[in-house]
Amino acid sequence: MPRGQRTIFLPKSSEDLKKCGSSQCAKFSEKQLKLCSNCAEVAYCDSECQKADWRDHKRHCGKTDRVELEAFMPLIAVMMLTHRTHPSCPHSPALSHKIINSPNPGTPAITFPDGSSATLVLLGERTAPNALQSHEWWPTAESIDTRNQFVKRFFSETPLLPSVLAILLSILVEVYSTTHVPASDAHDGKAQRRVRLKYRGSPISDFGIAKGSVVNVSAENRFVYYTIDPAGGTGTFTKGMDPDDHYWIYFTTTTGEEITLDCGLLTFAYPFIVRAQPYDKFCDLPAATSAAPAFFRGKEYRHLPDMHREKARFSVLRDARMHEAVRLSREFYTEGEIGAVIGFMERVAGRPCSDIEKYLVHQWTMDSSKVLDQVVASRAYLDYPEEPDLGMMGIPVPSFLEGDAGKKAEEELTNYMKKWSRKYKKGKVSLDQFTDAFVTHAREKRQELGDGEGPGRR
Repeated sequence: MPRGQRTIFLPKSSEDLKKCGSSQCAKFSEKQLKLCSNCAEVAYCDSECQKADWRDHKRHCGKTDRVELEAFMPLIAVMMLTHRTHPSCPHSPALSHKIINSPNPGTPAITFPDGSSATLVLLGERTAPNALQSHEWWPTAESIDTRNQFVKRFFSETPLLPSVLAILLSILVEVYSTTHVPASDAHDGKAQRRVRLKYRGSPISDFGIAKGSVVNVSAENRFVYYTIDPAGGTGTFTKGMDPDDHYWIYFTTTTGEEITLDCGLLTFAYPFIVRAQPYDKFCDLPAATSAAPAFFRGKEYRHLPDMHREKARFSVLRDARMHEAVRLSREFYTEGEIGAVIGFMERVAGRPCSDIEKYLVHQWTMDSSKVLDQVVASRAYLDYPEEPDLGMMGIPVPSFLEGDAGKKAEEELTNYMKKWSRKYKKGKVSLDQFTDAFVTHAREKRQELGDGEGPGRR
C-alpha cells in the first residue's frame, strides 16, 4: 500500500454491538445485535433496520474474508520460527560451542550465589554449525533423541519480545488496515476484499502482548551457560530465557472470549507444536522444517492447563501510537516511527531494550509484513485447514493420522485429557504429571496403531 494511504480499522467492541447501526433506530440492547453478514462491521436489531440503513451503509459495506483464528494461528507460529533464522538473531552459545559436561534430562540443577537455580551447560571450544546434533558436539548426551531435542530447545532461546511485537505489528499493517474498495474505484478494476480475524464466529476485537510467567518451570528446565576461556582467563556466564519474564499473544473477541498463543515455550521443555505446512509457502524456512512451536489455547482447548500467570497486557490493535507508527509504509520507517515502536517495546519490557532488540523488531516487522502482504493478496488463507495439526514434539499426534483412525484417536485423547484436566484444576496432580499423562497415552496409542515407540517427553 502506498505511503500515506494506510488507515487502521478498529473492530467494534462488545458494547458497540449493542447499538443498532441504523440511524433511524440507534437503539441500545442488553444483548449483542446481529452483524451484517456481508462485512461483519455493523450490527442491527433485525432485517428491517438493516434495510432501512442500506442506502448509507452500502457505500462502506464490502465483502470481508473473515478468517478463523485457529486456522490462521499456524502462520503466526511459522513466521516467528523464521525470525530465529535471521542472520542477526542471537542464539544460545551452546549452538556454537562444544558441550563438555552432561546436562542430560534428570541432571540436578545448580544453585548460584544469587539464589537462582538452573541446569548448567558447560561450553568448550567453538564448533562448526554442521557439528550440531553430532557426537562431537555433545559427547555425553544420553541418546541421539536427547541431543536432537536439546538443539531445538537451544535454538528457541532467542529474543522473544521483539518477535511477538513484530508479528502483531505486521497483522496491524496487513490485516487491520485493509478496506473494501469497489471495482469501479480500484486501480486494477478489481474489487479489494477486507480481511478480518474471527474466533468461532465472533470477530476479534483486540490483540496484543501479554507479559508474565510460565508456570511450573522446574530449575532443571532452565539453562545457564558457562563458556570456558581457551586462553585460561575468566569464562563467561550467560543466562538462558527466564520463565518469569515471558511474553505471548492474546486475542479477545466481541463476545469476551480469550485466546492465547505462545510460541516461546519450547526452551522450557513444553514441546507444543503445529505442523508447518502449508503455512510456509511465503516463509523462508529450511526445507526439512515440519513443525513450529505453538501453544494455542482457546475455547475448545479448555481441557489444557493454563500455562501462564499474566501480570500485564498491552494492546497493539488499540494503541494510537502504534497506528501512527505503521500508518505510512511497511517498506521503511522514519526515525520517529521506529522510535515509537521501540518506546512501546520498552514500556512492555519495563526496561531499556538492547540495540539488537531494537534492530530486530524493525527487521522482523518488515519481513513479517511482506509475508502477510503476499498471504492477503493471494488469499492463501482460504486453503488453510480449518483445524490445524497440533501436537507435542517427539510423540505421535492423533490429528496427523488419516481417516477414521485419526478421528477416533483424537476423540479418545481429548476425553482422556479432560479427565486429567479436572484433576489438575483440583490440585490433585502437578503440571508435569498432566503432561506426562498426555505423553503416556499418546505413546500407548502409537504402539496400538503399530507405529513403534515414540521418544516421549524429556
